[in-house]
Amino acid sequence: MVLADDTPELGIGYLGVSLAFGSTVVTRAYEIGHILSYHLNSAVSIGLVAGGRFKVAELPHYIVAQVTGALVYRFVSED
Repeated sequence: MVLADDTPELGIGYLGVSLAFGSTVVTRAYEIGHILSYHLNSAVSIGLVAGGRFKVAELPHYIVAQVTGALVYRFVSED
């Protein structure tokens, strides 16, 4: 999908790429979410709160942990 985005004649465009990645995240969350309380990123956590499946009081802790984890990965990884 990412490579197809640069090929306009395929008609996929940015919308197709976003739907492909978005559906992958949703599928993964449904697949193992009930086991691991799968909070991929802050958007998923906020969505769980909006859907009434997660307590609002716990949201700030998850967001801080997600951002901290991303920063640690960014600055510690060897890439």
